[in-house]
Amino acid sequence: MSYTSTHSVTDTYTEARARYVMGKIYDDFTHLITRGFNYPGRDEIRKWRDDLLYLMDKKALRHFQVKFSLPGGNEEAWEYILKSDNSIQTDSKSGGKDLYDYPDSASVSIVVNYDRSNSEANEYLEKRGWGDGGYFLTGTVTSNGAYSKDGYGTINNIIKK
Repeated sequence: MSYTSTHSVTDTYTEARARYVMGKIYDDFTHLITRGFNYPGRDEIRKWRDDLLYLMDKKALRHFQVKFSLPGGNEEAWEYILKSDNSIQTDSKSGGKDLYDYPDSASVSIVVNYDRSNSEANEYLEKRGWGDGGYFLTGTVTSNGAYSKDGYGTINNIIKK
């Protein structure tokens, strides 16, 4: 007896969908400014948004983390895993993260995983001052919803080390 199985994947990326999803991510980012951390400031947050959207448009962005370095060596991260295969149908409310549990002395950074075989993305990020040397936080993962528009979006997690 033999069986045949077919699996097809639809790329759900469109510029409009990417902009919608990035708008929700940007809502999360602006809470960093509202919270009053010294870094990143409004200009840096806009740069993150623009650069991530560029990577989305080039279909190069895989996932990224906004990391919080806390006193005593503890770390936490907001993780965003990009999917364009119609696997995300949930669209959670954005911007509701409570940052007042983080002390004023917490430092904030971003690390990005993208398709490095994409020469346009490499050149763009180099011009924009992105560097190597970052690392992704691993630890206890808690689901924090998803942002999606018509099957394109991010799975959102909170990671605690």
